[in-house]
Amino acid sequence: MGRQDVTLSDMAAYLSNETPSKKKNFGYTTFTRIREVCRGLSSIKDAPLHKIKIVEQEGKLAILVQAIEDGPEAVYTESHVKKLQLLLKKEVNTGILHRFITQKPVKSQVVQVVLQHPQSNSFVRNGGQMSFSAHKIVHKARLNMLVCNANTWDPASTKKCRRCGAKETQMHILQVCNYNKSGLITERHNAVHNKVSELIEKGSKRNWELQDDLVIPGPSVKRPDIMLKSPDGKEIILADVTCPYEYLKGIQRAWDHKVDKYTKAYKYLEARGIKVTVLPIVVGSLGTWWKPSTNSLLQLGIDRKTINEWIPKLCAATAEYSKNIYWRHIKGDRYQSIPMKFGLDKPPGNSWKRGKRRKPPKPAKN
Repeated sequence: MGRQDVTLSDMAAYLSNETPSKKKNFGYTTFTRIREVCRGLSSIKDAPLHKIKIVEQEGKLAILVQAIEDGPEAVYTESHVKKLQLLLKKEVNTGILHRFITQKPVKSQVVQVVLQHPQSNSFVRNGGQMSFSAHKIVHKARLNMLVCNANTWDPASTKKCRRCGAKETQMHILQVCNYNKSGLITERHNAVHNKVSELIEKGSKRNWELQDDLVIPGPSVKRPDIMLKSPDGKEIILADVTCPYEYLKGIQRAWDHKVDKYTKAYKYLEARGIKVTVLPIVVGSLGTWWKPSTNSLLQLGIDRKTINEWIPKLCAATAEYSKNIYWRHIKGDRYQSIPMKFGLDKPPGNSWKRGKRRKPPKPAKN
């Protein structure tokens, strides 16, 4: 056939694996490596991207990327060279996350909640206010991989809870098992409740009457965690903390339940001309912040800077308690409680802190 002039379109088709070739004829070059990258990112099984190919644009080669099938196509040209690595990494992460959520709905339940408020995941990158032992539990739990009887594949193994006989799932251990219900599960709730009350006392509504966990005089016997009453008595704010297990329907259901519960219970106050506002505060048991809770704290008189500072700390505190709940459930009487540096429950004094490491003295010179 003789030699033929190669155009940019031919080069783009070759680099994108659209033109067949035999590797042994060319050896291992930069061009063959580009072909392998395009194939590995989009053509093989479990590839992260739906499409990546080299295309011709305005007389130059460019990279066309489509992270998901129904998503937009992005074209990166010579002007994107300095940020190309970050841009491609973002596309790959988008593709992997989409496949994880759509193909693994059970394991991605918590991730779907985290996506509503990415700040809940900040401790993954920078450590945050969370111990290493909590990290080891939380990352497994968010993928539904904690060791428990319901997570075994052996059909002959029992699925019953080792403490109460119900089905032993992660949610059962962290939320409803009676073995920890009146202890650590309640303490986890109280840790968030007490800290929110402290922040209210320092906020813009510190001159309002504050009551914690008390029944408001009247026909209802419901006890909201926090009751704020305006100085003129014409407005009441009811706030209630809950730490549900993270899955989208469940965490939204927990929010709706709190609103419905106290709205119905205190309708008689509205009949008296008193404005009643119900503000749930929802923090997932695996350290996930439910975004509408931010607005609840704002209405309680806490400024946004303080809220942004304390969201990661409140999430870390719930994760620390959940870690202890899990290990106490597994170990039973062998479990030993230790002070939690990041659990909003520090003991008095400094005896619990690790001592500073001191360098050995230098040997004396002869």
